[in-house]
Amino acid sequence: FPCKLCAENIFGTLFGSGNGPESAALPPPRSRGQAEGKPRQRHSRPFRPRSEEELRRVVHEWMQYVHPRAIEYFNGPAALEQLLATIAARIDRNDDPIQGDEAKCVTWRGDIMCGDEYILAQDVPENADTESHAASALSWQALQTGNRGSIRNRSNRPQAVFRLVKPNEHEETVAYVNRILSFVFAAEESFDILMRLPKEPFTMSCGNQLCIHLTHISVDG
Repeated sequence: FPCKLCAENIFGTLFGSGNGPESAALPPPRSRGQAEGKPRQRHSRPFRPRSEEELRRVVHEWMQYVHPRAIEYFNGPAALEQLLATIAARIDRNDDPIQGDEAKCVTWRGDIMCGDEYILAQDVPENADTESHAASALSWQALQTGNRGSIRNRSNRPQAVFRLVKPNEHEETVAYVNRILSFVFAAEESFDILMRLPKEPFTMSCGNQLCIHLTHISVDG
């Protein structure tokens, strides 16, 4: 059914509004504290990227779940497939934020934002596979550079991001990964709820802002 809040789309300047039937059934975002049945796994481990063939395969699988609004916004599947390949290239080959085990966090290994500071993936410590690891490492870096603001402030918590060029534009935009995934995959009912939240990166119910698992997005804001 048509989106009731298109004029107040939480993706704001990042994405335009879109209408269409619900996408293939995916688990909805969860409220923080909602029972999970078993604890989520967030163990340190080396990053193992996907091969080119594995990237093509997982993007093909993800495209089966894409909401029509995303295809319409990106003017067809080609640009959307490229965006999804970019995301898939920045998570471990055994992780899947769309179809993966809900008890397991999917750690982002790409660029991150801390406050107003954009940090390239190559500059993020290799062991920063959870928000706490990244925060500790970046807090130490801040001390060395004289930036002593609290890393635990909401605006300074490490966030999963990357740069993209929006359709019909020429300049890059910094985009939050959890907002992009919600726009691309959320069914209409879940999307309607998420649009009521503040225009900022979504809170992850697992407590790890570097997790990008779609079902870990909190509807509590």
